[in-house]
Amino acid sequence: MPGDLSLVGYDAVGLRAGGFILERRENRDLPQRLHLVPTQLLVRGSTGHPPDSA
Repeated sequence: MPGDLSLVGYDAVGLRAGGFILERRENRDLPQRLHLVPTQLLVRGSTGHPPDSA
C-alpha cells in the first residue's frame, strides 16, 4: 500500500474502490486491479450553446 493515497469515488464506484483497498490491506500479495466503468454523456436541456469562435 502506498504511504499517500487519494481516493475519489461516488456510489458503487467508491464502494468498490474501498473494497479493493481493504482486500489489499489484508493480503498484500494481491495484484493491482483495474475497474472500468462505462461512461455516458448526458447533455442537459439547460446546457447553453457553445461560444462563437471567430
